[in-house]
Amino acid sequence: MLSVGDIAPPLDGQPVFGLPVALGAAQRHPVAVCFVRHLGSPFCRAALAQLQARYAEFDVVGAQVLVITTSPFEVATDFVPRHHLLFPVLCDPDRVHFEAWGVGIDRALVGTARSLALGGLPELAEGLKHGQGRLDGDPRQLPAWFVVGPGGRVRFARLGAAVTEGPPIDAMLEAVCSA
Repeated sequence: MLSVGDIAPPLDGQPVFGLPVALGAAQRHPVAVCFVRHLGSPFCRAALAQLQARYAEFDVVGAQVLVITTSPFEVATDFVPRHHLLFPVLCDPDRVHFEAWGVGIDRALVGTARSLALGGLPELAEGLKHGQGRLDGDPRQLPAWFVVGPGGRVRFARLGAAVTEGPPIDAMLEAVCSA
């Protein structure tokens, strides 16, 4: 996985809606790059709702939010407008970007089982408030969060320890403000 100080791999693509996005050396503004599992996951739905609720905090400091999911494009074209997401969402069902950024899977689901046993059920309940979709990605896919500063250097990096883990929004905002 990428670490703070690394140059982020080039990332470009066509989001579900909006203009194409591109991260790299020519980038001028910080970008919070959020890798989520799949749009049918209640944990990912909760994470997206949290990001959406605090989206204005990123916008006011001149940062972008970019979400990358393993869900297919057809699923996302229904999901994004229905959930009123304001940030670009890129579909990566072949996990090309996930692999380039070192975002792996919880092969044994040990972290997830531990998280649920130690109180992760509230996260599940919160996610289910946003609906339950169909499984359209690997249920073992871990989430990850990065902040890429101007020039393409990673300013913040965190790989989720379990599929239940939500976005560290305060830490991402702190990294955005210092980028």
